[in-house]
Parts: sequence; C-alpha cells; structure tokens
Amino acid sequence: MGWPIPRIPVVREAKAPSVWLIAGLCVVCYFVAAILTLLLWPSASGTARNPRFWACIAGAPTVAVILLVMTIFHWHWMDVLYRTFWNVLARAIDLAWRRWARLNVAITAFSTLAPESELAEKIAGLAGNAPQNKTEVRTLQGFEADLHTSRTEIVLARLLDDLKPTLDQLGSRQILRVVVWAGKCDEPSGLGDALARRWRSTSILPHAQVEVVSEVSWSSVERYVRQGGALLLLCAQLHDAGEEAPQYTEIAVGLLFEPVTSARRPGISPVRLFRSMPTAIESLGADLRQFGGAGAIELAKFRMGWSCGLGKPEKYALAQAITDCGLALKGGANGLISLDDCIGPVGPFSPWISLALVTELAGYGQGAQLLALQEGNTLRLAAAALTESSVPLEAPGEASRNLGAGAVLVCLSLWIALLLAVLVRPANTFVWILGGIGVAILLAILLLFIHPWIVQTRVERDIKDAGGHLPNDAIEA
Repeated sequence: MGWPIPRIPVVREAKAPSVWLIAGLCVVCYFVAAILTLLLWPSASGTARNPRFWACIAGAPTVAVILLVMTIFHWHWMDVLYRTFWNVLARAIDLAWRRWARLNVAITAFSTLAPESELAEKIAGLAGNAPQNKTEVRTLQGFEADLHTSRTEIVLARLLDDLKPTLDQLGSRQILRVVVWAGKCDEPSGLGDALARRWRSTSILPHAQVEVVSEVSWSSVERYVRQGGALLLLCAQLHDAGEEAPQYTEIAVGLLFEPVTSARRPGISPVRLFRSMPTAIESLGADLRQFGGAGAIELAKFRMGWSCGLGKPEKYALAQAITDCGLALKGGANGLISLDDCIGPVGPFSPWISLALVTELAGYGQGAQLLALQEGNTLRLAAAALTESSVPLEAPGEASRNLGAGAVLVCLSLWIALLLAVLVRPANTFVWILGGIGVAILLAILLLFIHPWIVQTRVERDIKDAGGHLPNDAIEA
C-alpha cells in the first residue's frame, strides 16, 4: 500500500551533436550550395567580371552552412529543453508529494488516565521499571460512580480538568469540536449533555460543540485538523457495571489537536503528528522505507518505536521490516515497545493511548517516535516529533531556454532574401526585402515561442502518461 507517490524516472542529459558529423555536413552543404549557385546563375549576367557573382558564390554557401548548423543546434536545444523540463517537472511533482507527506497537525495538550501511574516514563526507562502485563485486565481506581454521576462522566470531567489551562488559551471566540468516544454508550445524548454542563460549570473559554460517536477514525481526525479546525478528542474505555468478564484494560485519554499555524503561542511547545501511512503486511518493508524517505523524518532519526493492538503476523512483519531497514530503536524487542505487553489488552482504544504516550515522551525530549497501530483492518505507520522535519526540501529549479540558434535563424531569413534578390534580380527588390522581414517575423513566432511551448506541452503530456500527477484533496492516505 503506502502513499500513492508516483515514481517518475529522471532522464539523462542530451548529448551534444557530433563535431565531426557537423563538419562533414557543412562541407557537403557548402559544395552543394556553390554548385547550385553556378547552375542557377543567369548566363547573360556574366561571371568572372561580375562582383555580384562572387558575392553569391561565396555568400550563398556560407549562409547555407550557417543555416544548417543553426537548425541542428536549434533542434538540439529543443531536446535539451525537453529533458530539462521533464526533470524539473518530475522534481516539482516529487516536491509537492513530499510536502503532502509532511503535512502535520499539532498536539498542544494531552491527558492520560491509566491503572499504572507515570506510564510513559516507566516504559521509556525514565522512571522506575517498565510494567509487564500481557493478559491481566486492570481497572482505573479512584473513579467511583454516585447517584447523580456515572463513572464515564467522572473520568471525562477529570480529563477536562487536566486540559483546562491549555483550552482556556484558545480564547472565548474559538469554536472547538469536542469528540467523545466512550465505547458502547447506552445514552450518548445524555453523556453529551453531561459533558456540556461540566464544560459550562468549569468556565472553559472556547465554545464547545460536543459530539458523542461510536468510533473515531485516525485519518478523519488528521483530515479535519489539517483543514483548519481544532479538535478535542476524549476517549474513555471503562467496564460496564454488569460486565462479568471484561476484555480490555480501563483507560482514558484526552488529546487536543490544532492546526500548526494556530498552535504557535507563547509557552506552547506542540508535538507534531505527521501524516500517517496505511500499509499492509506484504509491503511493510517497502512502505517503511518510503515513510522515512518521503516523510518528514528519516528512519535513522527515530529513537523509539511503538506498536499497539497488532496481531502476531503484523508484529512479526514489523519486526522484520525494522531489521531490514537497519533501524536501531531504543527499548523492547528489536527496539519496538509493545504497549499490549505493558498494560494488558487495550482494544480499540490502542491508537489513542499510544499516541498520548508518544506525545508525552516527545515532549520530554526523547526524540522522534515511530508508531505502528491497528485501526480496524488497516495497519498504519505514524510519526511524532517536536521538530518540523529532519530532511530539508530543495526547490526544483527552472528549465532554462537556449533560443540563440533560433534567433540566428530569424536573422538569416533577411540575408537569404537579399541573396535571392541578387540572384533572381526581380523588378522590385523592396518587395523581396519585405518578404524577408515577414518570414523573419513568422520564424520568430514559430522558433522562439510556439516550438518551446509545443515541447513543454509534450513534456506535460508524457509526464501524465508516465503516472505523474499532483496530490489533491481527493487523495487521502
């Protein structure tokens, strides 16, 4: 799978015409033009004593040779223009796709509630030992329901309290989309109303548009924020009161996403979440190379790798891809930290808890973080870092036009008209001169404007036939 970035081959530079071939053609052209001048010269005008004869016998072959050489070089420079414009356009398309791949959103605030305290620091080895729990389903402590408030409402209220300082920085004029994902919720409207009341009672400044959903798509969150909207995602995975055998560990996460441009506020060091890549087991190695090659962060710059919610085939394929790419990551097997091995079964909330932990570690200066996550039936690669990009983008440059040969051909048309007038001796020489001027204007339009335009149009058509196209809003990886 991977990103649909087209691969356009770079063409080699055009070879200059052979000097020996041009010299041979010039000799042949000179003698042919001299012989034609002798054959076409009027016998009544005389030859040896007529200065016009010697002017024509010397000038006509010379003009013919110059005409031949300039024609050869004009076509050569048009070939150079074709190849140069091809490479420039190919680089421009590649640059546009790299910019597309490096689009990112800012995570300006987060809150994590897990059964294990200081979870991110412990997993990264910054504080204590990393927890080891593959199978035990654990419960959040200290969030007990009462007669008026459910556990879900209490947990979401705690997330809001943690995020309030950053939310207030958005200002009262900001309209904030609040997406609440609480798994199987019997009364979504009641949960939304309770959250809205909590929002007003705590006097959080932005205006909230609360939306309780049954599922959250990673790509939909990215797309919404890149289009300019701020989004607060609140996820709570809690056990039902009558649930006999819970499947997943209780967890709660709050993440505030903002466009990068609006996240540049004093005192804020947002973590950038770069465009994710859909991938598959059979192409994971190639996709990982493309992720580091076209993406914002080189593979060698990743310090830690995370996986969450992956099945055995996906884990094995990811470990093999990391080995094949020569990645040296810190922690876990093959440098890859499996969140499922630390806090137990996480379930469908795995992408968001892993993102919150990665955001926390990136904010601690732990370098770029690589994420491999399962979203439904799709395996995704994502990257988070404090810096914008580790790989600079170079401008594609411009295709230079060398039209000197065409300009010489335009000037030669006047000399050709004069030579023909001398050779033919028409009744009105001025008409021939006007004709030469007209031919010069026509050649100037053809050689200096229309021909280069035709070449560039052909390049654009051939690039399109080769699969080259620019990214657009309809393409969403």
